[in-house]
Amino acid sequence: MATPLAATVVVASASSADRSWLRRILEASGEYLVVDEATDGVQAIDQVVRHLPDALVIDLPIAPLSGVEVIPSVRSRSPGTAVVLLAEPSMEAALRVGRWLGAMGSITRQESAERIRSTVRAACSVSAATAPAALTASAAVQGTPGLR
Repeated sequence: MATPLAATVVVASASSADRSWLRRILEASGEYLVVDEATDGVQAIDQVVRHLPDALVIDLPIAPLSGVEVIPSVRSRSPGTAVVLLAEPSMEAALRVGRWLGAMGSITRQESAERIRSTVRAACSVSAATAPAALTASAAVQGTPGLR
C-alpha cells in the first residue's frame, strides 16, 4: 500500500517559539511537511510563491503585513494554498475579515495538537475556488482602516 504524500505547509510567525511549536505539532503526525518558515508577512508571501504549499499557517498580528493583509496576495499567487490564521479569540473582528478574504480556518495557541492538525486538514481539503471573494477582495484590504 502506498503511503500518501504529506501536505506541505509554510509556517509564518515573528516568534521563533511559535514557528517551532507549529512545526512540531504538524510534523508529529506525519501528515504534514513544513517546507519553510517565515518571520514576517512579506517573507510569507515569498515562501508561498516559492513552494506553492498546500497551506500557509500565519500569525494574525505579524508585521509588516498582517496575516489578513497577506491573504489576497497568497490567494492570487497560489490559489491552491489554504490560509489558516493563528490568532487569539479576542481578534474576532480581524478573523471575520480574514474569512471574508479567503482564510480557510483559524487556530489559537490554546487548542490541542489534534484540533490544530484537523483545522489545517479541513482547510487543505476545501477547494481554492470556493473561498469567498478571495480573488476580488484585495482592493478592500487597501481601503480598510486598521489593516494597513
